[in-house]
Amino acid sequence: MKFLIPFLIAYLGSKLIFSFFNFNYAVFSDPFDLVKLLIDISVFIALFVLGERLFKTFSNNRHG
Repeated sequence: MKFLIPFLIAYLGSKLIFSFFNFNYAVFSDPFDLVKLLIDISVFIALFVLGERLFKTFSNNRHG
């Protein structure tokens, strides 16, 4: 659970953000573009870290 919840937040959040901004980049099928790759990875990592912190905050509050 410690890894699954932040991963789901990052995956679904990045899909939502990218669809909102109409950003499409398939790493394995599109031609290599460093800027798009960095945007894709950095958004995922930022959301993963946010999800991890939220998970720690809520799990610590729940366990006292």
